[in-house]
Parts: sequence; structure tokens; C-alpha cells
Amino acid sequence: MPCQICESFNGIELHDSKLVSLRLRREQTRNGADIDNVELSLKLLRHSRGTSEYVDAVLIFKDCGALRMDLDLIGKQLCADDIASALCQSVSAMDATIAEGRSASRHNDAVGFLHYTITLIPPGGEVHIFARDNELALVPPQ
Repeated sequence: MPCQICESFNGIELHDSKLVSLRLRREQTRNGADIDNVELSLKLLRHSRGTSEYVDAVLIFKDCGALRMDLDLIGKQLCADDIASALCQSVSAMDATIAEGRSASRHNDAVGFLHYTITLIPPGGEVHIFARDNELALVPPQ
């Protein structure tokens, strides 16, 4: 299943879409467990019949274990908030770094987490999210 999740995510074209905002959101599952989600508000660039347009969307990373960011907000603004690339990996070099120093808990290591990397146009920086799943939802126009 993790491979299918990564393949699906890696098929989403986020290049030149815009990262508008980022927020953390606590959610309670049906069995009563608390999980943390990371939500990215986007201006998603869509191509259709020779034209391009931006549509509002939310990219939700579900059941997150870690979030690492190195963002240059002035650089992000200078590059019009544009995303350069997005990648999902089932195994990454950061797994051991995330697991270091954790106490015993359900998030004590990177097992079961996928590593999502959102890279902004330089010098905007990167967002690293360790989550179990993701969902892209278009926001209806108001």
C-alpha cells in the first residue's frame, strides 16, 4: 500500500502551483485516537485544452509523525510562492534522523510513515512531512 500511495502522490503535477499557507490540525479518529494533520493551501495549476488556470486546493497529509521546514519566506514571495517539485518516498535518509531521541510511543520511529518533500523554487526552501497518507481536495469556488 505505501508504494501505491507514493505512486499516486508522485503523479500529481505540483510544479508552478503556489503554496499559499500551511497549518497543523488535530483530528480525532473513529476509535478516539488523536492524530495531527498538515494542510497545505494551494493555488493548483491546472492545464486543460491548451489553457492554464489556478484553482484553490488543499493538500492534506494525514496522521503525521514529524514536520521539518526550512523556508525562506522572502525567497518564497520573490518566487511568487511557486512549488518546484513534490516527492513521496517510502524510505528516505531522514528516517533515522526523525527516529532519534524519541521516547516510546506510536510515533517512536519512522515505520509506516511516508516521507513527503515539497520543494519551493529556490531560495524558497523545503517542507518535509512524515505522514501515513495524503489527500488532494479542490476547494469549490465561492
